[in-house]
Amino acid sequence: MRRTTRLLFTAPLAAALAAIFLASCASFGDDLFLLGKLDDPAKANALTEAGIEQYTVRLVQRAEYEAVKDVRRYFDAALRYDPSNARAKQYLDLVDTYTAARLKANLKEADRLLAKKTRTRDEEYLMVAAVEKAARLDAQNEEVRRLQRETAGQRDTLVKEGLAAERATVEKITDKTPDDTRDRLWVEAYLAARRVLALDARNDAALAEQARTRRQLEEAFARRLAAVRGLLGELKFTASKAEIAEMSELSRRSGGIGEAAVRTATYELNYRWARWLYEQKEYAPADVRVKAALAVERTADASSLAKRISEALAKTETGVSFETALKDVDRLIGAGELVAAHNRLQALERATNDAAKLAELDARRERIRGFLADLYARGLAAYRVENFADAIEALETVVRIDVGYEQAAEYLEKARSKQRLIEQY
Repeated sequence: MRRTTRLLFTAPLAAALAAIFLASCASFGDDLFLLGKLDDPAKANALTEAGIEQYTVRLVQRAEYEAVKDVRRYFDAALRYDPSNARAKQYLDLVDTYTAARLKANLKEADRLLAKKTRTRDEEYLMVAAVEKAARLDAQNEEVRRLQRETAGQRDTLVKEGLAAERATVEKITDKTPDDTRDRLWVEAYLAARRVLALDARNDAALAEQARTRRQLEEAFARRLAAVRGLLGELKFTASKAEIAEMSELSRRSGGIGEAAVRTATYELNYRWARWLYEQKEYAPADVRVKAALAVERTADASSLAKRISEALAKTETGVSFETALKDVDRLIGAGELVAAHNRLQALERATNDAAKLAELDARRERIRGFLADLYARGLAAYRVENFADAIEALETVVRIDVGYEQAAEYLEKARSKQRLIEQY
């Protein structure tokens, strides 16, 4: 791990220092004191680390072409502090290569579509969008300017149509519109404004509509989170889960708006459900729920509850008859708590060598496995429509019961990675 002037370098520290360097501001207080403790190579390292993160996220992952100049500034500044910084040089070259490659690809795509004698409306959109992407990369490029001139008419038409479609969608919303329908219409309007901005990033009308529709969606997620909390207060866990599924779908369709509300609701559902199950002495399903809560957020409350549940499980497993435990497994299977039932079976299997008992356990295990095909199919279907939260929930259940089932573990990892990206940005 690298140390410079006796200060440990972390990603948050690098980002904070980079902000100071690039802002050229004298009002950072303690941060400026920290900055004074670093030598020039350390400052260059801070800028480089922050720049690499920006390059990875904004350019590679999110394709924010307008961010090229901002990202480049990190490495330019790093090299001013330390001209020998090899990583800054490497990533500066990568930024330039990225810019050239994306510019060439977008110009080629725009020219290909422009050369077609007839184009569909979708092709018109893709053509103008490719020109706009190229302009974000290099607005002074002669080929970009040529294409902007040659596609100006199509862009104006598509922008007008897009704004008209957005306004027509908003006009469908009245005081009598049901909440579910209203929220879906606001998503549709938000996406319509975003499509216009893909053709004309500085369009004032589209920017205003995007801001307005986003505010409406944020209010919708706040309203839905309050509704979930109301249901949890009444111990209506299944209804809460259904409401969160609706929130998750709206968030997915809008490109991640409301994801924080979905995470909060998911945590609160699982924590409150686990706490209630614990109070009812239903320790096995409580264990599943508290682990689901901890997977969302590792709070002190959930960690403490998990410890109490684990201790209660250990006590009950030593004092319950095999027949009673088997009935508990059957009840868990019937309630759809498959992971809890699977874990209970494993505990029972470790406690006996009796062939007849083991046969009964095997019969229950096969019943549990009978649900995996449907769960796996549900997880894949959710993954393919980019509903990663639901995909994770289904595939996690499959993997926790059978880690080698089909390609469940592989798709689960992919879904987790894509969900993390959505939640982070």
